Amino acid sequence: MLITLKIVGQFWQKKIRGVNLTKPRILIATAPFGNGHLQAANTLKAAFEANGCEVMCYDSATELHPYITRMTQDGYKQMYRTWLHSIYKMSYNFVGTPPILPISRFVLRTGRLKPAMSQIKAFNADAVIGTFPVPDFFNLAKTQMINIPVYMLITDYTAHPLWFDSHVKRYFIADERIKQMVPKRLAGQNLEFEVTGIPVRPQFEETPDVEQVYAQYGMNPEHKHILFMAGANNVMPNFGPCLETVLENEGIDIIFIAGRNKSLQDKIDVIANKYPGRVVSLGYVDNVSDIYHAVDVVITKPGGITVSELAMTKTPAIFIRPLPGQEGDNAEFFTKRGATKTVKTALAASAAAVKLVSDPDKLIKMQKAYDSLRHPHASEAIVKSVLNDIKNEKSK
Repeated sequence: MLITLKIVGQFWQKKIRGVNLTKPRILIATAPFGNGHLQAANTLKAAFEANGCEVMCYDSATELHPYITRMTQDGYKQMYRTWLHSIYKMSYNFVGTPPILPISRFVLRTGRLKPAMSQIKAFNADAVIGTFPVPDFFNLAKTQMINIPVYMLITDYTAHPLWFDSHVKRYFIADERIKQMVPKRLAGQNLEFEVTGIPVRPQFEETPDVEQVYAQYGMNPEHKHILFMAGANNVMPNFGPCLETVLENEGIDIIFIAGRNKSLQDKIDVIANKYPGRVVSLGYVDNVSDIYHAVDVVITKPGGITVSELAMTKTPAIFIRPLPGQEGDNAEFFTKRGATKTVKTALAASAAAVKLVSDPDKLIKMQKAYDSLRHPHASEAIVKSVLNDIKNEKSK
């Protein structure tokens, strides 16, 4: 019997670079705003599961605040309209100001705590990791989960004051400068930070056979290629003139990813038929990392996950009129360091992309600028950090 138990115990033991644990249980709390928070949660989930953990991804924003979440989602989609940018900027800054921040935190701490707590207790987590700042989770950490460490993965190269709370054990961040963004109310709290980078899917850390990518999508290897990514909110509503600006230049072709926007893809198909062999029209694709490696420039929006993926593939990018707040800060971070450019309109982005692909030395310089901004194996670093803590806690 003892031998059997020993064998079973050895079977469940998993290792990650020196950490040796029996199955830990990890709860990842996330939110449905954009794709970045969910994608970061799913990437972490896969990394923890690969190291023998049981993982539950929990939409804490929707579960705790269904009505606020729904209104925020609907409003966020509209903010990409140019005239609403200033409203978004005002609201983003307003809820983080010292007089208003306590009110914001109070409102966000009045969610449906009881059903959330029962679900969390049923899972019996060893650690909780948040990929979005929901203050209710800080409240739960204080009142109900005293012995469960709470971590936060900040999914941008900036941090709104709502991210910070004294009950978080450790913050996983993309850059040292985020340490300087801690609000004054937490001065002297000695918050703990670890620069891990933002987790991206494993394929972004691999190098594909570019010739195969060319063949797969019918791309001319002798031409330059510009990738347009409209995003879930279609940041290029007037795309026709943008594409024409590129296509009037012989030797420069286009790949356009419309995602799950079928009506947009149908419109791109019309242009593709007008320019045979020069426009690749795609819907949702799983292997966007391969396409990043095959193109010369990407035109997109600067979400935290997107810029981290671009850094891993070292693909020069042009950002179109980022939303004030986290997108604007992400764009500023990478543009100041020479890896990307930021413009105000889609038409300006097309013109800038054409100029870039005609300047090989500039492209090489932008690619090299990513060297100091990349954080390979971010997921592994976070997994190791959390599992080490669990191991140390259980050994007490």
